[in-house]
Amino acid sequence: MENLPTDSEDAAGNPGVPSDEALAAYIRSKETDENLEKLARALGKELQAKDPDAQPQTGNPGQPHVPDLSFEKFEEKRRRAGDQ
Repeated sequence: MENLPTDSEDAAGNPGVPSDEALAAYIRSKETDENLEKLARALGKELQAKDPDAQPQTGNPGQPHVPDLSFEKFEEKRRRAGDQ
C-alpha cells in the first residue's frame, strides 16, 4: 500500500496508523470500474468452482446476478443432497 498520511497514533497507542480520511481517499482511488470488474470476475470464478451446478451469468455485466431462490430450486438441491 502506498504511503498514506498518518495520525500520531491510534486508540490502542500504535503509532503510524493512517487517518480515516486518508484510507477513504485511498479506497476511492482503487475502486475504479476496471478493478471492480476484475474483482467480479475473480469472485465469479471462485463461486463457480465452489458450486459446479451454478449457471453462468448472462445479460448485462453491469447488472448484479440474481440467484434462483425459489422453493423448487431449494427442494431440488435438498433432494440431491439427500441422495448422496
